[in-house]
Order: sequence, then structure tokens, then C-alpha cells
Amino acid sequence: MRAGREGGSPRASVRAGAFARRRQGLRPKGLFGCPVDCAAMLWYHLQRMGAVNGTLRQLPHPTRFIPEGDTDSERAFCLLLDWMEEETVSFSDFCRLEERLRELNSHGSMNLLFSDGHALFAYRDIGGYNALYFTYRQAPFPTIRLVDEDWEVDLAEEKRPSEKGFVIATQPLTDEHWYGLDPGRLLVIRDGKAVHGDSRK
Repeated sequence: MRAGREGGSPRASVRAGAFARRRQGLRPKGLFGCPVDCAAMLWYHLQRMGAVNGTLRQLPHPTRFIPEGDTDSERAFCLLLDWMEEETVSFSDFCRLEERLRELNSHGSMNLLFSDGHALFAYRDIGGYNALYFTYRQAPFPTIRLVDEDWEVDLAEEKRPSEKGFVIATQPLTDEHWYGLDPGRLLVIRDGKAVHGDSRK
């Protein structure tokens, strides 16, 4: 992790999946309601857990967080971080995050998965590029069969009764019931529950 400078002003940089927050003496509340150093560590974990599918073009240059690489996904993450810091938006403000992701999505196609260490965020491209599906598993667990292979597994033998959670994929993987994520929508999963954007409702 290293911080860069451009034009004499401190800039933050991202390298090998790690974000470095700029330091300016002031210690405003960070993205998660904690000081900036704490937020930097959480963003480190977020970027390590992030993935983008699609192509974004003509993205503006980030002003506070600078990607070490030159991929559109790195720039998109830095732009999201810029905006969250400038607007003091937290990860619990799901509606505003969803609106911002749609704005970034206007630059091309984008399916996005990331985590802040507490919740999983899944965003589906607004134009329907590729797809995102999810299924929910909880006890009593069934025996499932893969869609494209002659293979099945009894989940009751593999899972503890207390386990529950979601599986997200670009296409249904098993003979379970899968739900499609609506275009331009953000699904947020925390503690094994969908807390925003559940298309089953």
C-alpha cells in the first residue's frame, strides 16, 4: 500500500487491491462512521472482495483515490470511493449506493460484486448485460443436482442445520429455484439475509 502525490497535493492510490486513504491532518468520520484510518483498512478488504463483469468507457478520473492499474474496474471502484467520501455516504445507505452504481453503469456494461467485510453487494447491469441469479439455502436442506452435469449432493449431509445463506451466479447452477436480479438493482446480503433488493418479495 502506498500513497501517491500529484501537483503537490496528497492523493490516495490503490495497488494490488489495497486502498490508501489520503491524510490531511483532519480526521473526519470515515465511510463507516469511523476515523479515516479505520475506513482505509475496511476498504482494503472491500477491494480484495470486489469483482466487475463488463466494460465501462470514458469514466472520469478519480480525484481522491487513484488506481495503480489502468482497468475500468479499478477506476470504477475509486470513483465510488471518491463519491462516498465527498457525499459522506455509508454502506448502509443502499438506495443512494444503487443510484450511484446506475450512474457509473451509464458508461457501459457492469455487473458488480463487492463486500465491505460485513455485507455482500451484488449489482445487475441496467441494460441486462449477462445476468445475475441467486438462490437461498436453509434447513431442511434438499438433495440438489447440477444443471449441466450428472452429479448430485445431499446438502443435509454437508450442512449444519443452523447454516443458511445465498448463492449468487451468472446462471442457475442447480435444479433449485433461482431468482433473477432485476436490471439496475442492488441486492445486499447481511448475516444470511437479504436486507435490500430482494426480488423474491
